[in-house]
Amino acid sequence: MTINGITFQGQKIKYTEQLRRYLPVGLAIALGVGLTLGASGLVRRWENQQVEQQFKQKADSLEVVLQRNIEEYSQVTAALGAFFDAAPNVSRSDFEIFAHPFLKRYPAIRGTIWVLPVADRERKAYEQRIQAQGFPKFRILERDKQGKFFPATKRPEYFAINYAEPLETYMKGIGFDLGSDDQIRPAVEKARDTGEIAASGRIVLFNGAGGFALYRPVYRRGQLQDTPQERRQSLRGIAYTVYQISQVVERAILGLPLKGNLDFYIKDMSTPNNPEVLIFYDATKGELVEKPPKPAPLTGSAAHLCGEPGNCTRNLTVADRQWQIEIRPAAGYFTFQTHATSTVVLVGGLLLSAVLGAYLFNFLRYTAEIESERHKSEMLLLNILPEAIASRLKKDQQTIAESFAEVTVLFADIVGFTQLSVRVSPTELVHLLNQVFSTFDRLSEKHGLEKIKTIGDAYMAVGGLPKPRPDHAEVVAEMALEMQSEIAQFNADNHTNLSIRIGINTGPVVAGVIGKKKFIYDLWGDAVNTASRMESHGLPDAIHVTDSTYQLLQEKFILEARGIIQIKGKGEMATYLLKGRKDNNMAGKTAGNLAAS
Repeated sequence: MTINGITFQGQKIKYTEQLRRYLPVGLAIALGVGLTLGASGLVRRWENQQVEQQFKQKADSLEVVLQRNIEEYSQVTAALGAFFDAAPNVSRSDFEIFAHPFLKRYPAIRGTIWVLPVADRERKAYEQRIQAQGFPKFRILERDKQGKFFPATKRPEYFAINYAEPLETYMKGIGFDLGSDDQIRPAVEKARDTGEIAASGRIVLFNGAGGFALYRPVYRRGQLQDTPQERRQSLRGIAYTVYQISQVVERAILGLPLKGNLDFYIKDMSTPNNPEVLIFYDATKGELVEKPPKPAPLTGSAAHLCGEPGNCTRNLTVADRQWQIEIRPAAGYFTFQTHATSTVVLVGGLLLSAVLGAYLFNFLRYTAEIESERHKSEMLLLNILPEAIASRLKKDQQTIAESFAEVTVLFADIVGFTQLSVRVSPTELVHLLNQVFSTFDRLSEKHGLEKIKTIGDAYMAVGGLPKPRPDHAEVVAEMALEMQSEIAQFNADNHTNLSIRIGINTGPVVAGVIGKKKFIYDLWGDAVNTASRMESHGLPDAIHVTDSTYQLLQEKFILEARGIIQIKGKGEMATYLLKGRKDNNMAGKTAGNLAAS
């Protein structure tokens, strides 16, 4: 026993020594494994957050480019309506000349169309008039379920297609009554009764593709348009454009890294109980599909991501309709992106420090990419809204509207633009107009003014908001004088004979952004209307100002009393013509004279 006891004791001592010897190794391994597991778990969680954040950034970018592209196309419809507003008698050839550059520049536009309202008692005379214009078989038409045209059934009023471009595409449809189509009529009537652009639901184009149309009403000048009944009585016609949905979307997403990353559906949510799928983007194939299969249920990380409200849906405003983008991670989106680095950390073990160093580099790179995407999104927003307004919108302020006790509003209109459009090609016309407005934008930025918008060949800017400034009238006057000088220089450089008519008024306004998604900053108030009246009642190559503006400018500027004149909607007003500055040793010379001397 003793021997055995000694033997046992010796083996126990040996075991204890081995345990003591290898204990630091075990502790080091345990510590390394613990640190590796802990670091791997933290890294995995961070990776999930980064992938989700990148997904949201890509979804935001998709929303921004789609909304911006839709609004750009909406401006084409607005421009078409403004063309008819400005020209009381538009011939078929005028319409063709105006529409051609838009059709050439925007492949998604499948048609630009002018529609006339025709009472039944005028139907026969109207048909005879169009027949005499070179359409001997012209009739007011409707179509059956197979798409074949036949003479329209008698009804109190028709909305007949009068002009259409490209004519070869719409030749068979000339005379088609929009009011006979149950899908189209509601949007047409809504545009007529509200005075705003209205959108149709999904329509089938001549090439079989899905499309939609935007309808812009045009009213007769000088007639009341305050109520739906008055708008119906003063309706002159409907200008509308037809768009192919796939090409609108394709143009918007060009350059976005979507292939292999994001699938998305675009749905028309104007009927929430029965939303219609308009188009689907298949990230695996990198192509748009008009009639997609029913989406499969989401699972795993994708289901978790899209289970959070707002992560995988974005809203689009198309005139008066609401579209929704339903965004999904593509197949395999989370597989490698999410856990590759954490697996390396786990396997590396004792190389944890080196792996963490490499991962820090990836972190900085990922962060830079995220910041770059955020910067691009912010720059897109700042191209649409003033910086102060954009900052408030990013803080989730739903509606922005504020009053300004005194600002100065400028309206400018190019005189002779319509005549010029007859003498030059459409491409050259648009190029010249872009040159002029780009110069005005530079002047607006130079003088610290806020450009509000352009409508056709009209330009609107304001001084004194969104950040108030005491010299708002003076800087607006300075810009107006320089605008005259720039027009004179433009005429000399381009051998044109354009004139500019400018109206200025000072007073209180309300400014703000209305709506949740359609970011348009605009002004309202009598001061805005009066400034517009100053422009429309002004003289070519003259700056027409109100008495309120005159009171602020008379000490530093040369102004000439125009006298008491009758202003539409305002009555008799005392107005003035701004001639120049008192402090430039050239008193009495107009800005145009200065430019010519």
